[in-house]
Amino acid sequence: MSINEPIIKAINDQISAGQDINWITTWQTLGGNFSTASKPIKEMFDDYVPPHKNLGAIFIKAYRRLFNADM
Repeated sequence: MSINEPIIKAINDQISAGQDINWITTWQTLGGNFSTASKPIKEMFDDYVPPHKNLGAIFIKAYRRLFNADM
């Protein structure tokens, strides 16, 4: 809850404002916010894999683009 709520709030705030989610900027901002948190909270956030660095998701996205391009 200490990690997920701020992430969900950041996403919700951007969507509510009609903005696209820029994961790099969002993750940097969240990292700055968590840098002042307690050490256990900061360490838990650091264990999260940001969406723009999730190699599994990137692979699936590329695969789907390739697969859909052939149809």
